[in-house]
Amino acid sequence: MQEQNILIIKLGALGDVILRTGTVMSIHERFPNAKITVMTTKPFVSLFKSMSCVSDVIVDTKPRYNLLEWFKTCKINIADKKWDYIFDLQVSKRTRNRYFNLVRFFSPFPVNWGCYRKKGFSFRFVEKNKRFSLGKITTSEMDFDFLPVDLSFLKGEGKNFNLLPDKPFMLVIPGCSASHPYKRWPAEKYLELVLSAEKKGIPTVVLGTNAESAEIEQICKNSKAISFQNKASLFDIPELAKRACAVVGNDTGPVHMSCYSKTPVLVLFCQKTASSANELPNVLNLISEDISDILVNDVWTAVQERMKVAEK
Repeated sequence: MQEQNILIIKLGALGDVILRTGTVMSIHERFPNAKITVMTTKPFVSLFKSMSCVSDVIVDTKPRYNLLEWFKTCKINIADKKWDYIFDLQVSKRTRNRYFNLVRFFSPFPVNWGCYRKKGFSFRFVEKNKRFSLGKITTSEMDFDFLPVDLSFLKGEGKNFNLLPDKPFMLVIPGCSASHPYKRWPAEKYLELVLSAEKKGIPTVVLGTNAESAEIEQICKNSKAISFQNKASLFDIPELAKRACAVVGNDTGPVHMSCYSKTPVLVLFCQKTASSANELPNVLNLISEDISDILVNDVWTAVQERMKVAEK
């Protein structure tokens, strides 16, 4: 049997990429002998390369107005190659409309483009035998039993794990995308939470990058919390969460990664993004119209209750 070629498109963001790793594994399970290529953006290349079911990774620069970049992305990377299936996990205007229509026009091969939905994929099959034509479209559905997310393939180096407390600690993740400030619980409230934990003898580790430096500095300078700013790689996060007794953070990628440990995780949401809340049994989502309205006492009470349940 001839090897099938499959392209999976997933550009970002981190939380969404993590959620779709199970989908990538599901596609591999459905087509175990296929060569799977993933198109993604630069920050997630190493993540997809670490998945044993992925054979190759294409970097998408997400072109805006540069016609040459559009040409490279859609014609050279997609349209010039013969794919048995293209699975669009991004399902954005960029991929669903622009990429699809450009590939449809430039490709000399039939195009079988599937857009992700909760129970499978909606396919648009373009019948083609020459370039520079739109071809005829027929539609179909492909149902899937999607596998749960399993991040065991991520093997971090743990270079700075010697800085972690010797006893169970609370992991705090106070950041999120700089373009979504409404998703950030105030740093002063995180500080209050950390001080509440200290009174109970629970140390805190604060995780983040330079993007959260102001929040991390405010928390760590006014408490005994350990700063883990720029001290953990993406691949370290599952193990870091596993070692914690609880994780508290905003609606952001590292928090969503932590959800797939067995550790109790509290995720703080504003109503605007609450649709991305995870319903795993170890996860509690605290949601308010304005995230700053979530009370420290409510978060601390929930942390203690969840830790008690986890200890049983």
